[in-house]
Amino acid sequence: MPKHNLMKDPAYAQMLYAVESRLAELDKEAAAQNITLTDSNVRSIYVRAANIAKGKTPAATAATKDASGASANPKDQFLNRAVSEIANVRDTIIEEHDLPDGTVERRPLRAATWIAILDCLKDSCATRTGPAPGSRGYLDFLHSFLTGKIG
Repeated sequence: MPKHNLMKDPAYAQMLYAVESRLAELDKEAAAQNITLTDSNVRSIYVRAANIAKGKTPAATAATKDASGASANPKDQFLNRAVSEIANVRDTIIEEHDLPDGTVERRPLRAATWIAILDCLKDSCATRTGPAPGSRGYLDFLHSFLTGKIG
């Protein structure tokens, strides 16, 4: 199924909702720590989570590291954790397929499906991102969407 149709498919909508709900929670956690996430950060999180599904080693977001090799920047630390948290959403999603004999097969979400979901969300983020650096257009839309306050 092409990416542009994923948001219209009820099965995919539930999967998209799982990711977006977790992202909204992470955005609130960041704000509580005085960290401001931007749409650019979100696109990076989606790309890095997709790369994990592709078997690539995730690149840590950190230009400055402390003596232990960990990021000394709280935002970078948060972003690294956010990538892991979003990647872990995949483990909570089970695909169901109707078989010819009438039974239903349940299996973990395939990597290709997960990557398509993340690509769809990345595209949605790009669509809703404003032109100014530091835009939160997608994140602001997301919070309104999830709380049912879209006008």
